[in-house]
Amino acid sequence: MKWIEASQLELWGRTTQSEADLPGLLADLICATTTSVQSIRFPSRGNGRTRDFDGVLKCLEETLFVPFGKSIWELKTAVSYKDMALSDFKKRTKETDPEEQKDMTLVLVTGDKRATPTGKFE
Repeated sequence: MKWIEASQLELWGRTTQSEADLPGLLADLICATTTSVQSIRFPSRGNGRTRDFDGVLKCLEETLFVPFGKSIWELKTAVSYKDMALSDFKKRTKETDPEEQKDMTLVLVTGDKRATPTGKFE
């Protein structure tokens, strides 16, 4: 087993390759941390550029990093993560039926170490 340091992930997150590989990495991490995945779709590499969500997950249990039930994921490796996260939140809220929103969680992921939770978007 090879340990990876945060500084290595930070450098990797600045590469163009990270954008294509991040969905697959997250899918692997999710599957490694829970056995309760009912369905998972995180297209990566050549399949990663879609107009749909970056990831869709349905999990039968909540873990520290994985919400219970259906979750949709938006992934960003760019430095302007705050603007992109707010833009994604507004776009996905507008595109998703309000009744469907009640039963799902939106997860925003960034590779930037300066990103910290600041509460809900308003």
